[in-house]
Amino acid sequence: MICGKNAKIKRKLDHANLKNIYTFGFVTNMEEQLEWADIFVGKAGGLSTFEAIQWETPILYLPPFLPQEKRNARFIEKSKIGLSIQNNLSAFSQFDDLIFSQFRENMRKMKNELEPEAFLDHIETIDKRRNA
Repeated sequence: MICGKNAKIKRKLDHANLKNIYTFGFVTNMEEQLEWADIFVGKAGGLSTFEAIQWETPILYLPPFLPQEKRNARFIEKSKIGLSIQNNLSAFSQFDDLIFSQFRENMRKMKNELEPEAFLDHIETIDKRRNA
């Protein structure tokens, strides 16, 4: 588990002595980590969410407090690609092989439906409006 700069949750996970769980603090090789990870635990940030989708890694997200994180959390729940984790570790017990495979399949479908060219066109349109 990559905990980023959240030393408190890293300590809790380390002290929980969870079997087959490895914890990391801040990393600079997120792509490599997600390639082998089973679960993404973190904030419901946009970049984090799309990195998890890219690597088809189910998401457990911390309770959001920023407006964009709340929207992302709704997206995660609605898309059935992850679950909210409250201020305890009980959400881990909700994960089983069936849920893993459903979340991964939903992520795979989502990736297949993404149209990168349309997204780039949208970004260019926004950029032109800003510079006009």
